[in-house]
Amino acid sequence: AYRRLLDRRRSDQIDFQSVFDRVDAIVAPICQASAPPLTDIDENAPPALYGRFVNILDLASLAVPMGRLRNGLPMGLQILVRRFDDALALRIGRAFEKARGDEPIRPVGL
Repeated sequence: AYRRLLDRRRSDQIDFQSVFDRVDAIVAPICQASAPPLTDIDENAPPALYGRFVNILDLASLAVPMGRLRNGLPMGLQILVRRFDDALALRIGRAFEKARGDEPIRPVGL
Protein backbone atom coordinates (compact mmCIF):
# COMPACT_ATOMS: atom_id res chain seq x y z
CA ALA A 1 0.00 0.00 0.00
CA TYR A 2 2.87 2.37 0.83
CA ARG A 3 4.56 1.66 -2.50
CA ARG A 4 1.30 2.34 -4.37
CA LEU A 5 0.96 5.61 -2.46
CA LEU A 6 4.48 6.67 -3.47
CA ASP A 7 3.78 5.75 -7.11
CA ARG A 8 0.55 7.76 -7.05
CA ARG A 9 2.37 10.72 -5.49
CA ARG A 10 4.99 10.66 -8.22
CA SER A 11 2.32 10.43 -10.92
CA ASP A 12 0.45 13.39 -9.38
CA GLN A 13 3.68 15.41 -9.21
CA ILE A 14 4.34 14.84 -12.91
CA ASP A 15 0.73 15.65 -13.86
CA PHE A 16 0.65 18.85 -11.82
CA GLN A 17 3.88 20.17 -13.33
CA SER A 18 2.00 20.61 -16.62
CA VAL A 19 0.07 23.46 -14.95
CA PHE A 20 3.30 25.45 -14.99
CA ASP A 21 3.48 25.06 -18.78
CA ARG A 22 0.64 27.62 -18.85
CA VAL A 23 1.36 29.84 -15.82
CA ASP A 24 4.44 31.04 -13.96
CA ALA A 25 2.86 30.91 -10.52
CA ILE A 26 -0.34 30.21 -8.64
CA VAL A 27 -1.51 32.64 -5.96
CA ALA A 28 -3.93 31.38 -3.31
CA PRO A 29 -4.84 31.88 0.33
CA ILE A 30 -2.63 29.97 2.75
CA CYS A 31 -5.62 28.97 4.92
CA GLN A 32 -9.33 28.59 4.41
CA ALA A 33 -10.00 30.88 7.40
CA SER A 34 -8.22 33.46 9.51
CA ALA A 35 -5.78 32.42 12.20
CA PRO A 36 -7.65 30.83 15.12
CA PRO A 37 -7.09 32.04 18.67
CA LEU A 38 -4.33 30.06 20.35
CA THR A 39 -6.83 28.52 22.79
CA ASP A 40 -8.74 26.98 19.86
CA ILE A 41 -5.73 25.20 18.32
CA ASP A 42 -6.16 21.44 17.90
CA GLU A 43 -2.63 20.10 17.62
CA ASN A 44 -3.95 16.95 15.93
CA ALA A 45 -5.59 18.80 13.02
CA PRO A 46 -3.63 20.96 10.57
CA PRO A 47 -5.05 24.48 10.21
CA ALA A 48 -3.48 25.05 6.77
CA LEU A 49 -5.08 22.44 4.54
CA TYR A 50 -4.22 24.48 1.45
CA GLY A 51 -0.54 23.94 2.17
CA ARG A 52 -0.63 20.16 2.33
CA PHE A 53 -0.80 19.56 -1.41
CA VAL A 54 2.21 21.85 -1.89
CA ASN A 55 4.34 19.46 0.13
CA ILE A 56 2.90 16.32 -1.46
CA LEU A 57 3.49 17.68 -4.96
CA ASP A 58 7.02 18.93 -4.14
CA LEU A 59 6.28 22.51 -5.14
CA ALA A 60 8.10 25.59 -3.91
CA SER A 61 6.01 28.18 -2.13
CA LEU A 62 6.18 31.38 -0.16
CA ALA A 63 3.65 32.76 2.32
CA VAL A 64 3.39 36.51 2.84
CA PRO A 65 1.04 38.55 5.04
CA MET A 66 -1.77 39.93 2.94
CA GLY A 67 -3.99 41.73 5.38
CA ARG A 68 -6.09 41.57 8.52
CA LEU A 69 -9.71 40.80 9.11
CA ARG A 70 -12.00 43.09 11.10
CA ASN A 71 -11.14 41.10 14.22
CA GLY A 72 -7.47 41.93 13.70
CA LEU A 73 -6.35 38.39 12.88
CA PRO A 74 -3.95 38.05 9.95
CA MET A 75 -4.48 36.45 6.57
CA GLY A 76 -1.71 35.04 4.41
CA LEU A 77 -1.11 34.79 0.68
CA GLN A 78 0.59 31.68 -0.73
CA ILE A 79 2.67 31.92 -3.90
CA LEU A 80 3.22 28.54 -5.56
CA VAL A 81 5.90 27.92 -8.19
CA ARG A 82 7.68 25.00 -9.80
CA ARG A 83 9.95 22.89 -7.65
CA PHE A 84 13.31 24.66 -7.09
CA ASP A 85 11.98 27.98 -8.50
CA ASP A 86 12.24 29.68 -5.12
CA ALA A 87 13.74 32.81 -6.66
CA LEU A 88 10.57 33.43 -8.68
CA ALA A 89 8.38 33.03 -5.57
CA LEU A 90 10.60 35.52 -3.74
CA ARG A 91 10.42 38.04 -6.60
CA ILE A 92 6.61 37.79 -6.73
CA GLY A 93 6.40 38.06 -2.95
CA ARG A 94 8.60 41.16 -2.94
CA ALA A 95 6.55 42.76 -5.71
CA PHE A 96 3.37 42.03 -3.73
CA GLU A 97 4.86 43.52 -0.54
CA LYS A 98 5.98 46.66 -2.38
CA ALA A 99 2.49 47.09 -3.87
CA ARG A 100 0.86 46.36 -0.49
CA GLY A 101 3.02 48.85 1.42
CA ASP A 102 4.41 48.62 4.92
CA GLU A 103 1.18 47.76 6.70
CA PRO A 104 -0.80 44.81 5.33
CA ILE A 105 -4.12 46.09 4.09
CA ARG A 106 -7.52 44.65 4.94
CA PRO A 107 -8.95 42.78 1.91
CA VAL A 108 -12.01 44.41 0.36
CA GLY A 109 -15.29 43.22 1.90
CA LEU A 110 -13.77 41.73 5.05
